Amino acid sequence: MRKLFLSGLVLFGSLSFACAQEKGDITDVTRATFLAPGLSYEKRIGRLQSLAAEGGLGVSASYSYSSSQGSEAAFDLNPYVSIGYRYYYNYEARTKKGKRTACNSLNYLTAMTSVSWWRDQRYEGLFADAGGQRSATIIAALWGMQRNYPKRFSLNFALGVGYYFLNTRAFYNETTSGFTPAGSFSLGFWLNRRKDPPAPRS
Repeated sequence: MRKLFLSGLVLFGSLSFACAQEKGDITDVTRATFLAPGLSYEKRIGRLQSLAAEGGLGVSASYSYSSSQGSEAAFDLNPYVSIGYRYYYNYEARTKKGKRTACNSLNYLTAMTSVSWWRDQRYEGLFADAGGQRSATIIAALWGMQRNYPKRFSLNFALGVGYYFLNTRAFYNETTSGFTPAGSFSLGFWLNRRKDPPAPRS
C-alpha cells in the first residue's frame, strides 16, 4: 500500500501545472488533502466540465463498551478511491461579483462513485481466522462547492444522496444495499504552479 501511495504521489505531482484558464472556463487541478490523507486530480473534459479522481486513506474511529468485557476503542486509516463527473454552474455569477474562480473555485453538480476497504474490529482476536474484511461501494449524486485560495489552502464540500453496496467477508459473505445520505468534506492544498507575474513595463 505504501508503494502504491508513493507511486500516486509521483503521478499526481507530474500533472501539476499553473491554474491558467481560458476565459469563462475551468482548468486541471491537483490537490493534496490532509484531513483524510490523499491526492486528487481533476481533468477538464469540456467547458465547465471535469473528471475528478481521488485516492487516499480515510479516517475511522470506534468505541464499544460491554459490562463483561469492558471498553474498547479503535482508530484506523482505511484506503479509498473515488471518481466522478463534475459540472460547474456558477462561473459567470462569481465573475460578476468579482469573486475568485481560478483553480475551479466554483460550485458544482456531480455524479460519482467511491470504494473503500477496512477490517471489522469485531472479528479480531479469537475470530481473526474468520476474516472480517469489509468493503463499501457507493454511487451518488451530489451538490458541491470547491474553493482553492491564493495561498494554496483548499476546501471541498459536497452533499447529496447515494445508493450503497456493503460487503462483509467473515464467517460467510454477506452483501447489503440501500439508499443513504452521502457527502464528503476535505481540506488540503492545491499543487499547481503559480502563474508567473506579468513583466514590468519598460
